[in-house]
Amino acid sequence: MIRPIRFFGALALAGLAAAFLAFAGLAVPRALLAMTACLALAFSVNRRPANPPRWPALRRAGWLVAAGLMLAAMPTDVPRGSGIFAFSIGEAELALIAIAVLLLLAAIVRLAQGMWADPGDRLLIGALGGIVAFVVLLVTTLPPPAVGWLYPFFILLGAALARANGDLRVP
Repeated sequence: MIRPIRFFGALALAGLAAAFLAFAGLAVPRALLAMTACLALAFSVNRRPANPPRWPALRRAGWLVAAGLMLAAMPTDVPRGSGIFAFSIGEAELALIAIAVLLLLAAIVRLAQGMWADPGDRLLIGALGGIVAFVVLLVTTLPPPAVGWLYPFFILLGAALARANGDLRVP
């Protein structure tokens, strides 16, 4: 069984790799960097690690440096505009967007329930922050990033929902 914390860690480390790619000049969406920075910050304040570190201050500093690199790699020359709403859509597309928004809101409510069930789960709080940051930056980015950049978001959303469901379960 793979635990959600492994997905959180893998995505945070992938964000560090994406930050280095952004420094090298590749186009990495700000939404991805913000989402993974939230995960790295959540790891820096995590009080329940899977493996207790030998030097917790060093691990915490490492996650903080990683988050700082991700935030520093975010491009600042982003064109301002309407984001993904800068086009016309028909009724079918509008219905699909409404369904997607409702499903996302249902997932956020479920994550909030998981946070209330276990207020000490700082990784779930960081994951929720990363999800919200990704969505906000995605809908305000012009032009929208390629669809491939959505995969890490959906992996994070699924792992966060699994963790929230685990927090809600009564032993």
